[in-house]
Order: sequence, then C-alpha cells, then structure tokens
Amino acid sequence: MKKVFCSIIDFIKNNLIIKIIYNTFKFLLFTLLVLYIAFVIYQRVSGNAPLFGYRVFTVASGSMTPAYNINDVIFVKEVDVDTLKVGDDIAYNGERAGFEGLIITHRIIDIEKTSDGGRRIFTQGIANENEDPSINEDQIIGKVLGKVFIINQLNHAVKSTWGFFF
Repeated sequence: MKKVFCSIIDFIKNNLIIKIIYNTFKFLLFTLLVLYIAFVIYQRVSGNAPLFGYRVFTVASGSMTPAYNINDVIFVKEVDVDTLKVGDDIAYNGERAGFEGLIITHRIIDIEKTSDGGRRIFTQGIANENEDPSINEDQIIGKVLGKVFIINQLNHAVKSTWGFFF
C-alpha cells in the first residue's frame, strides 16, 4: 500500500501537465491577490475613488444576509441611475437617521419620481424589518455586481480567529 501511495506522489511530482496547471493556478491566485491589495490601497489613498468605475467593499453588517454575509467582499460598479430598478442591490452614502458617513449596501424596494424630475429611492436590507430613510440619486455609489469569490474566501479565512493567528 505504501509503494502505491509513493508511486502516486512520484507521478504527481513528475507529471509536466500537473506542474503547469499548478503553477498557472498559483500565478493567477497570486496576481489576483496583488491586484486586490493594490485596488484596496488605491481606494484608501484616494478617499474611496473608483478605479475604472469599480469599487470593492467589505460587508460590515448582516442586514443583507443571506445574499451578502459579514466580511463578504463585494464589487460595486458605477452605473447610470436611470438604469437602476426595484430589486437591484446598491451601495450608497448614508446621510441621515443614523447612517451619516456610512456606506450602505441595500436592495432597492421602490423608486418614486420627484416634482423636480429627479428620483427618490427607497432601500432596505433584506434581513431588516424596516426600510431605510429614502435617498437621492446623488448618494448612490453604484450597483453591486456580486461577491469576489476567491478574495471573499481568503477574507473570511484571514478574519477568522484561526486565520488571525496564522
């Protein structure tokens, strides 16, 4: 049995195709991590300015569970406000009722036209019972495209108790 196991290990070590696949995967993972770190540093230094119309945020509360959990890394893209519709998840700058200075990620539950031709947007966290205070178009940062899977998994590992110590 030990010989069979050693033969399998030797085959894996000496197989050129497996080496190429492993090295490619390792290179892509490393490149993705470097780009993510550069993206985050750019956002911090620039005061949260977008890079090519995109931003990356980490979810800080459970208000959007199960769609987005605490410490999930999400991608947000700047979009034309006219393209937003009920059911879209957006990130916006909170300006009142305890949300001042916070970036909120919630789902659009209603859009109303205002008398001046603008829009008033109503949002709510999917895990929340109450809707948020309404927001103006100029508060919107962008539309959530989704989670960044590999970075998301690494972020959860690093922010766990064991990950912190390792």
